[in-house]
Amino acid sequence: TIEWAQDVTACSYDFPAALIVGNERFGLDPEIVEMVDAAVIIQARGTKNSLNVVSALAIAAHAVRRRYDNK
Repeated sequence: TIEWAQDVTACSYDFPAALIVGNERFGLDPEIVEMVDAAVIIQARGTKNSLNVVSALAIAAHAVRRRYDNK
């Protein structure tokens, strides 16, 4: 987890924007993380501490699209 990550629904995205998702097991390389302007986290409840990368991308893409439509 990146300490400075914001909730995916609260982040203010600068458009155009790109979503970069990491591998389910290894995440992103630290060199990639150093280059991003923002990091987001999807809050989860329960004992599971991660989401499938495709599910996470779908949730994030939906949140970004809502922000884009409301800008």
